[in-house]
Amino acid sequence: MSDKRPDMWPDEWSGERPEKRSEKRSDKRPDRRFDQLESEIAFLEDTVRQLSDALVEQQARIDQLEAHVRTLADQISEQENDIEPLGPDDPPPHY
Repeated sequence: MSDKRPDMWPDEWSGERPEKRSEKRSDKRPDRRFDQLESEIAFLEDTVRQLSDALVEQQARIDQLEAHVRTLADQISEQENDIEPLGPDDPPPHY
């Protein structure tokens, strides 16, 4: 028959005292967790930088397009002023 008592949990079967096992875990787990958090923070910082760069590029493009729209609107306004309205008896321009 087994020398393990059935009323023990599997992690207690090693025969080590719980204090020693927890000391070993506490030595490794915070470092691993700290490394994982550092890695996640580095990834997030890189993502924020990339998003910020993309936002700057998009805003520059928006500014460029707004200036182009203003120029086109000014050109249309000037052309509207140059067009003479048709009188009631004038034929349409395609005749």
